[in-house]
Amino acid sequence: MNRLLFIALAACSAKPAIDHDDSPKHRPGEAHVNLERIAKAVKKGFAETKSFPVATGALLPTGNETMHCCGGKDSGAATNKCQPDAARFKADPGWAKLEFSIAEPSNYQYTYTSTAKTFTAYAIGDLDCDTQMATFTLSGIVNAAGDPELTFNSAPRGTY
Repeated sequence: MNRLLFIALAACSAKPAIDHDDSPKHRPGEAHVNLERIAKAVKKGFAETKSFPVATGALLPTGNETMHCCGGKDSGAATNKCQPDAARFKADPGWAKLEFSIAEPSNYQYTYTSTAKTFTAYAIGDLDCDTQMATFTLSGIVNAAGDPELTFNSAPRGTY
């Protein structure tokens, strides 16, 4: 096999940062998709500088102080979602550094903190508005070999 073709095939089959079952019953939800977007931004930054992008991304999009996105409205109608606000993401130094924002109504709020050798990103939401927050976590470390290792943790079963 042509060496370049083999390298291209190997790159295409590389495992995503977040491993999920993509069957119709188990399609990744909003939290998975957006944390995967954050993972790609972090990996891009690491490839350029050999360290994680050092930043703090505020808890966005803005929601209700105690209920997060529950109680959210769009044009006066209850949606229980946070409304997108690209300007707030762009104005936040941490999110701007990752070039990350939410472009549509969201069930989750996101936050990111990092040092050059570690980072943690969270997706926090309450889809059924029962005040039990579902927290998804994406974290990373630079291992002893100097390579990034990313870990994804889903919210516990039964927490929405």
